[in-house]
Amino acid sequence: MKTFYTDTHFCGVNQLTVSMTYGENCFYLGNIVDLKTCLKTEVFQAQDLQAHILKKAGKNYISGNRELCFDNTFIVKDGIYMAHGDFFFWGEEKAKAFRNQEYGLGRISRFFHKIGSHFRMSCGLNKEFCDRVASKAKSQGCHTVVVGHLRPKKMIKKVYKGIIIYVLPTGKTTLPI
Repeated sequence: MKTFYTDTHFCGVNQLTVSMTYGENCFYLGNIVDLKTCLKTEVFQAQDLQAHILKKAGKNYISGNRELCFDNTFIVKDGIYMAHGDFFFWGEEKAKAFRNQEYGLGRISRFFHKIGSHFRMSCGLNKEFCDRVASKAKSQGCHTVVVGHLRPKKMIKKVYKGIIIYVLPTGKTTLPI
């Protein structure tokens, strides 16, 4: 059994209330701490929280697009490729551009971001996404890929070109893999 946390957005506009656990089989798939939509005045507090979680999670922490960095963007363990998912969904160019934005928002920008987030549309598991996932998994010798980022209401599981793909909902998910 492996436990995954994704898109909790602590300190951000859409933060969840999730109790974190730590251990060898706990993985943090990005956007755990939301440095993009935290208030500009709270960036240092958000970075402190991220440092605390990173210290406890160790190498099982993957950065997401809202953490605005490129540290540890994937993990391979037991034939499983784990990533946040923004590089698969958006492609490399758009994902890198987003991760190069500034930390924090002002109060007005944050308000409009929160309103806009209710209208977020799902891009789904299209062929382009599935091809990127299958290619990366095969190049790393993996049979399974686990990502977040898309934030579906329920977990999505799909087999594509022999690769098992899991797209996780926000929060905590435990899988028997």
